[in-house]
Amino acid sequence: HNLKGSNFLKIFQKMKIKNIQSSQFIETLEINYSFLRKLENTIRLFNNKYSSELPSNSDTLYEIALKMGYEQIEKFEDDFKRIRDEIKNKWDEFII
Repeated sequence: HNLKGSNFLKIFQKMKIKNIQSSQFIETLEINYSFLRKLENTIRLFNNKYSSELPSNSDTLYEIALKMGYEQIEKFEDDFKRIRDEIKNKWDEFII
């Protein structure tokens, strides 16, 4: 299957069209990928430069969580870990 492309959302659409994976599988990736892109853009706003790493400063992390719509940093951290793990598991499932 030719899935070559630089935009994951476009790749996910190609996967749907070519019926490579179930709609649920792809929708999970789309939702989680969108969360990570929003997080990456929010981190970039706070750092004033490109970065894909969560800050170690708890105050900055809390501000990022608020900007992402979370009132509790613990809920944000739980969602981040769950999403990261879901993406890894989905890709492992797809590759293996």
